[in-house]
Amino acid sequence: MKPWISSKFAIRRRRRRDIIYAMRILLLLTLALSAAAQPLENRIRERISTFPGSVSLYAKNLDTGATFGIREAEPARTAST
Repeated sequence: MKPWISSKFAIRRRRRRDIIYAMRILLLLTLALSAAAQPLENRIRERISTFPGSVSLYAKNLDTGATFGIREAEPARTAST
């Protein structure tokens, strides 16, 4: 076997290992962030559950692009004073 062939396979194995490692880190970060956001969502839903009217909410973090919404897709009448 030629030495450059075995090194090519070694590089592919390392690259594959690095990709799998990066995917695992991303999965763990995603799970951690969703777990951290859950208590806030629960607190917001608790607060609006006692409100006598209907509540719609949409928020977007402009830095990260993360969004949060409650009835965000339903049309709402607007009012101005």
